[in-house]
Formats: sequence, C-alpha cells, structure tokens
Amino acid sequence: MKELWYNIKNFFRNLCNYRKILWNDKQFDFGYLLELEKLKLQLMIKEFKTHPHTDHTSNIRWMQICIKLIDIIQEDDSALEYSDVPNTEKFKLVKYINIRNASRFRFDEAAFEGKGQIFIKECLRQRKALYLYSTIRYNYIFEWWD
Repeated sequence: MKELWYNIKNFFRNLCNYRKILWNDKQFDFGYLLELEKLKLQLMIKEFKTHPHTDHTSNIRWMQICIKLIDIIQEDDSALEYSDVPNTEKFKLVKYINIRNASRFRFDEAAFEGKGQIFIKECLRQRKALYLYSTIRYNYIFEWWD
C-alpha cells in the first residue's frame, strides 16, 4: 500500500513538472526531446544537490554543460545580436565561432563568404553544440541514469 501511495504521489509530481513540455509536444519537432532532456537534467541536478547520496560533483558539472549546449541548439543562447541602427547590418555576430573544422559538420569554406556568412556560422555553432552534447551524453549516460 505504501508503494502505491508513493507511485500516485510521484505521478502527480511528474505531471506538474512536465506539464509545460507536454502541452507543447509536437510529433514533428525534435526540440521536444531536447526540452524533455533539459528539464530532466535540471531536476536531477536539483535532486543531487538537495539529497547528496554520493558525490555527484563531476556529474553535476557535465549536466550543467549539457544544459548550456541544449540552449545553444535550441537558439536560446544565440551568437547573433539584432541591431535597429539604420545603415548597418541587421544582425551582428557577438560570439567567436571557429570555422577551421567546419568540413566535419558538412560545411565548405565557400559558405563563409558573403553576406549570409553570419547565419551559416550560427548554424555551424548549433551543429557543433549538438555533436558535443551527443558525445557527452553518450559517455556519461550510464553514470547519470543508472
């Protein structure tokens, strides 16, 4: 009976935690999965900090990095800044993006010439963040969720 009560309580707590994500769920959007993982990582960090069963300091650090990478992938942390000043470019690149290894992410050097280069650099930044996020998650998933 005690286990049933815990499961019911846990279900309503999870429903409350995930309500915004469930409301915005679309079957054609991969961003939903990233939002789901971001929220799960945030809840796990909170749990590890409030109930320290063992030392999770390195795991918390990697989880925080993954949350920042998800923000980059979902364009919550953009390298572009919009400008309203007349006679200037509307968008300005405010963060450095290394383009030397762009060929690894299916970009050729010619893509970084001309007016649209700042948008290509932002896309490259997102792909690099997705690659790094996937690599970190691949290497640490058993430590986080096992």
